[in-house]
Amino acid sequence: DAFVTQNGNGNQSTVGQTGLSSVTNVNQNDAGNITNVSQSGSLSLTTVNQSGTGNASGVSQSGSGSLTTVTQGGAGGNSSSLSQSGNLAVATISQQGSGNISTASETGQASDLAVTQLGTANLSNVTQNGAGSEVDVYQDGTSNSSFVTGTGLGSTVDVSQFGTSNVSTVGQTALDTNAKVLQNGNLNNSVIAQLAGNADVDVTQTGTSNFSDVRGIANGSDVTVNQTGLSNRSEVDQNAANIRVGFFNLPVLNENQSASITQDGEANNSNISQYGRNQDASITQIGDGNISGIAGTANLGIVQVGENQTANLLQEGDRNSSVIQQGTAGNFTLITAASSDGNTAKINQTGDDGESRVTQNGDNNRATLNQDGDFNESTIIQSGNGNIAGVTQGDVGNLSTITQTGSGHNAAVFQNQP
Repeated sequence: DAFVTQNGNGNQSTVGQTGLSSVTNVNQNDAGNITNVSQSGSLSLTTVNQSGTGNASGVSQSGSGSLTTVTQGGAGGNSSSLSQSGNLAVATISQQGSGNISTASETGQASDLAVTQLGTANLSNVTQNGAGSEVDVYQDGTSNSSFVTGTGLGSTVDVSQFGTSNVSTVGQTALDTNAKVLQNGNLNNSVIAQLAGNADVDVTQTGTSNFSDVRGIANGSDVTVNQTGLSNRSEVDQNAANIRVGFFNLPVLNENQSASITQDGEANNSNISQYGRNQDASITQIGDGNISGIAGTANLGIVQVGENQTANLLQEGDRNSSVIQQGTAGNFTLITAASSDGNTAKINQTGDDGESRVTQNGDNNRATLNQDGDFNESTIIQSGNGNIAGVTQGDVGNLSTITQTGSGHNAAVFQNQP
């Protein structure tokens, strides 16, 4: 059955139905609106409501038991194109404003899609191919772009954009992954690629020209990124690894890696790379021009290779630089008896122009580095097992180096401590 109601001038509607017991409802008001609906599935329902001028909607519904609702209004010139082939799929497209574009392909069975566009010239492109997946895109502003390039089985994607010219790209290929992106401001860019299952990624960017890149190929790995300010850049790589069992290299399951980056200020750079399982890394930078690795380069802020390692890095001030490396003397992609296990590293820098580095290779080493002041430098190198090193420096221009080779060493340095 098809029901078309037209009020106004120059509206056009075309409905084609070949499926069994499907229904199309079209309501057009004002002028120059266009609707094309093709239903080849059975027991499906499509509803299109158009008001304003020059809106265009195209719906191709070939799945059975599916539900589609498209609402277009505002100043006009909005465009929506939906291809829905998944059975029992649900899609809701709402466009209010002018010049907004929504393109969606929904092939996953029992999937749920919602796109809301307010404002002007926003773009949403969704490919939803995971059964039981949910995608929610909300855009309010001007020239924001959202791309969802794939969804995993039972996965969710939630993208919210406010402001101007923000860009979000999310791609999922594994089951039970969750991605959430919130961008508020101008020219922010977020990239999420989830290639392993049971992982949660949460990215929040507020301000201007912030950039976040999260890549996950390790199962059960979670990432949280919060960036506030101007031109902050962060990169997180969570990598799968193998474990040596006898003569065989077997994939590590349930890696459970966790990474968190918080940056508040201007032109801060951070980079985390994790290989193995049960790793925990966090970077917090408050101020301007702080560096804990540089995104897109081999300069990595926190690198963890092995198992059960913890790294915490806090920089508060301007132009501070820090690096933590755990287990980097071995093979990054293969966990063996020589890989590192159970190391803990903490760096706290408060002040300006400080430099710190911690390198740990071995098991159960602990390093703590606290610097309060300006132009302080500290290096801790631990090679062996069960070593403990601590550095506390205050005031201006202090230099400290601790090198521990072997096992069971304990070293502490105190210089002009606050």
